[in-house]
Amino acid sequence: MSHNVTCTSLIDLISNACELFPSKVAYTYLRDGEFLEAAISYQELHEKCCSFALFLRDQNISQRNILLAYPPGIDFIVAFFGALYGGFIPIPIVPPKSSRNFELFKNIQIDSQSEVILSCGSLAVDISQAIRNFAGDKNKPKNFIGNNDLDCEINCRVIDTDKINIHNVTDWNNPQIPSDDIAFIQYTSGSTSKPKGVLVTHANLLHNCYMLMNYFELSGEDILVNWLPHYHDMGLIGNIILNAYLGSHCYLMAPGAFVKKPITWLENMSKYGATYTGSPNFGYQLCVDKISDEQAAKLDLSRWRNAYCGSEPIRSTTMRAFVERFSKYHLRQEALYPCYGMAEATLIICGGKVNEAPKITRFNAEKLHQGMADIIVDDACEHTKNIREIVGCGKPHLGQEVKIVNPETFAVLPAGNVGEIWVSGPSVCSGYFNRPEQSAAIFSAKLDGDERKYVRSGDLGFMLADGELYISGRIKDLIIIRGRNHYPQDIELAVANCHPALQIDGGACFSIEDDGEERLVVTHEINRNFIKKYNFNEILAAVKSTVSELFEIDVSAFVLLRPGRVLKTSSGKIMRSATKALYIEESIDVVEQWINPQRELKQNNDVANNDVANNDNQLIIDFEDEEVVASWFAQKISLSQGIAVKDISYFTPIATFGLSSIQTMELLGNLSVAIGKEVEATLIWEYPTIDQLSRKVVSLGKNLAEGRG
Repeated sequence: MSHNVTCTSLIDLISNACELFPSKVAYTYLRDGEFLEAAISYQELHEKCCSFALFLRDQNISQRNILLAYPPGIDFIVAFFGALYGGFIPIPIVPPKSSRNFELFKNIQIDSQSEVILSCGSLAVDISQAIRNFAGDKNKPKNFIGNNDLDCEINCRVIDTDKINIHNVTDWNNPQIPSDDIAFIQYTSGSTSKPKGVLVTHANLLHNCYMLMNYFELSGEDILVNWLPHYHDMGLIGNIILNAYLGSHCYLMAPGAFVKKPITWLENMSKYGATYTGSPNFGYQLCVDKISDEQAAKLDLSRWRNAYCGSEPIRSTTMRAFVERFSKYHLRQEALYPCYGMAEATLIICGGKVNEAPKITRFNAEKLHQGMADIIVDDACEHTKNIREIVGCGKPHLGQEVKIVNPETFAVLPAGNVGEIWVSGPSVCSGYFNRPEQSAAIFSAKLDGDERKYVRSGDLGFMLADGELYISGRIKDLIIIRGRNHYPQDIELAVANCHPALQIDGGACFSIEDDGEERLVVTHEINRNFIKKYNFNEILAAVKSTVSELFEIDVSAFVLLRPGRVLKTSSGKIMRSATKALYIEESIDVVEQWINPQRELKQNNDVANNDVANNDNQLIIDFEDEEVVASWFAQKISLSQGIAVKDISYFTPIATFGLSSIQTMELLGNLSVAIGKEVEATLIWEYPTIDQLSRKVVSLGKNLAEGRG
């Protein structure tokens, strides 16, 4: 049990540890993920936090909300806890050094009403320069730091905290913050909308840390390794704050160091005998894809007890591949720990049991589309496309309550029904900063006969009879075409695996409304290794045929993006709504794109229909001419799929052109009308190319002409 279970604020976590084990190292920062750069003990951390608080009180800061823009490392940790020591409310953010990050910073700064942004050293100078550049105020002196008269909508002082001297600790007075006071504001990552500031109280954090400690069976003897961003809830709460709660030792890496060289994460787990760490799904997949046998040869992962995966979607294929790849280095399957959480509930909501393998369950995909979780216990499904594997995320415990609710009627659904996930409990936050209407709608949901307040997650999922929670998608991300629900992450995964030139975890799918219909748009990054050598038409054909075969829908547009251009949150979640907005605004960074001309032809469908009718009539007249028949098929496919006639090979399987099952049936229907005889649906499978099909059609026509049909 942690020494901090009786604490009432985060300040107590550090001050208590300082008294109990002052010389114990609390945090160590590894430069480039490999080299020991800095370490700080609990006593040193407490003293620096006191000095930081005294420094802030001399800065004439009138608002409690202050922005923290720091690089990964010890400086951020001192700033975060030091702000609390000073009675302020820290707001961790991504340093606004690029135009994209500046837009996020601007939205957060305006929404949070912060007048101060804290940073350190050269980064503070860079941020000041960025404010001048991106805010259009380029005439400020280069030494601008701490000025408060920006002639633009960004009215925020930059304070360099790099040169704080150690004050006398006795000069600091504990602000005695109550447990229900706001500890910090966690801005949501904006995956579905502009970022909103979640008000996280000390009580929320202490309860969630208590849950994490119990779920993961952790203590002060554990050793943590973290590469997750320090400004995001998984990295901040699940590692930095949890480490202080446990009184343990945490090794810190920069996210960039891991992405650049994934082996460093596992090397640190091995080298320092670490027991606890975690990542979104993409981190585990990156290790599978990028770590060679030679790099991994000296790994010893035997002490790794908990490898949590807490970002949706959790891929069963990734879990298996990671275990298979690293089990030879003593990684146990039972170490993998899928779980579920969200910023609005502080962090973790559900988790499984330590030393149990992940629960991977197979469901009937068709029934899931209908809102029912029908478990497949054998190979009863005829086709693998009818099977969807979902990783279980454990059960709620320790005061958390989870309900599966019909998002339209607010009725609680029984086990096995798909609905919106609602959460109640001590970890649920109080609301969004300065957004009373949204707070009331999201954080104060009520069920009939239940006085508790629930937070609406916006996530779709279901619970089985044993209480296990499964996540199936997001309400706002659902793609509904022809009355059927499609989860974008399923399409994205299928697309990523359909062609080697496409980047794994590099796609965003969404639907757009066009002429009253929902149509699918697929955007996907090209793999860096193929940027100078790819065949767009080949990739397009693979994407269209894959989506058609597996999901029975057609692609309305396909956009091939440059590497790294798919928008993601700091935890690796695909920002589908934001990507959709860029697509609609035509401001997305495109390598090449294809748009089904049917969307444009619809406005001129009278002309198109006349052309098709003429082609049909021509076929009836020239049914003995294989070339005419083949040309008719090519034109039909061209019109349907938006592929230039000249690019349609007569010797390529028709399935590769991406016709959905409905489009295939329409093609056969037109053919039946044209030749005056009903053709079997199997014809296109028995004669899969235009060349073969045309010869068969001519044969049928001759039989009809001779009275043998």
